[in-house]
Amino acid sequence: MTLERQYQITYNLKRIRRIMKKFDIVCPVRKANPYRRMAKATKEHRTLPNLLNRQFKQGIAGKVLLTDITCLSYGKGKRAYLSPLKMRKPMKF
Repeated sequence: MTLERQYQITYNLKRIRRIMKKFDIVCPVRKANPYRRMAKATKEHRTLPNLLNRQFKQGIAGKVLLTDITCLSYGKGKRAYLSPLKMRKPMKF
C-alpha cells in the first residue's frame, strides 16, 4: 500500500509474498489476547439486568446482599482482592 501511494507501483499479493519469502521477511501477526478470550469464555465481565431497582429494603434478612470488589496492592507487586458482603436487616413493622 505504501508503494502504491508513494511511488505509484502496484504489485500482486503473490509477488509480495514471493519477495518476502526470498529475503526472509516476516510480518508479525498480532495474536489474540488470551485474557480477553478467557473473560469471554467465563463470562466474567457480563452485565446483568437490574432486578432490584434500588429497593434494598425487602423485609426478609439475607434476601438482598450487596458487595463490591476492591483490589489491594501490597508487598512487591502482590495483590489481594477484598469482597465484603453487606446484609440489610429487615424492617420492623
